[in-house]
Amino acid sequence: MTTLSPSESFRLRLLVAVMLTFGSLFTFIAICTNQWADFGSGVYLGIWKLCNTQICVSHTDIIHAKVFLVFFVICGILTNAYVIFAVWIGAVDTKMIIGKASLFNAILGVGGMVSATVYIVTLGPAQLLYGFVLGWLGTTLVTVCGIVSLVHSLLEPDKPSTLIPNMTEGKIITPPPPYPGTQAAPTSVIVS
Repeated sequence: MTTLSPSESFRLRLLVAVMLTFGSLFTFIAICTNQWADFGSGVYLGIWKLCNTQICVSHTDIIHAKVFLVFFVICGILTNAYVIFAVWIGAVDTKMIIGKASLFNAILGVGGMVSATVYIVTLGPAQLLYGFVLGWLGTTLVTVCGIVSLVHSLLEPDKPSTLIPNMTEGKIITPPPPYPGTQAAPTSVIVS
């Protein structure tokens, strides 16, 4: 097994955080736009609406793709918040959790994007626009993020959490310092 230096490990965790951030951002932009496919003569399709030159109408043809992609974005934002918090506090034993969460997000993203892709292909020939491309790019980034995080956890396995001391090892726990603005309890009383 190859061991990673602390700086290499930090760089991998930072790479995972950046990929997850951009993956969530790209997918969020993709589901907010109506620019997924252009069928020519002013008719274009988004995940929420079908528009022509005069009017846009909401469509309910791919509800499951919408649900998958909305949950993908929500779970991606939550996972991203966890990753950034873990990098910020310096927690190094979160790679397996982040990898599994990212792969779960990737399953949601792939499910939504495959459904949307099949729907667009069945409608006829179309020019794919930036919303569609960003959706697949975001899904791919989150998938790669999950794989990198899981490989990182194989190269450098997670250790049990060291943030909470183990009471069974006989460690002496000192009381926490007093709150600011208060005085510590006196250790001895002098009476004169």
